[in-house]
Amino acid sequence: MGKAGQARKKRKQAELTRTESNLELEDSDPSEPTSKDFLLGLISPQELATATRVLQTLSKYPNELIKDQKQHLKQIKTAVWDFQRQAAAVSGTG
Repeated sequence: MGKAGQARKKRKQAELTRTESNLELEDSDPSEPTSKDFLLGLISPQELATATRVLQTLSKYPNELIKDQKQHLKQIKTAVWDFQRQAAAVSGTG
């Protein structure tokens, strides 16, 4: 990769870092269900919020992230696909 490619990659990484740092953690709402009540206690509301933010970030920058980090994202892509498939089977749309 030439100097121009390296500079472009650094700019993209810097932009992604700035975007991620701008994402604020949501304050927990006292009206939120407790961990045991939420999704049968499998995951907490905070974990779901974190997973949602990660997926939203990935969907905002698909070319930059998926192209360069394809091997690192394989597990999350598989998990999302499995979730979609199971959700469709349970709801009867798949």
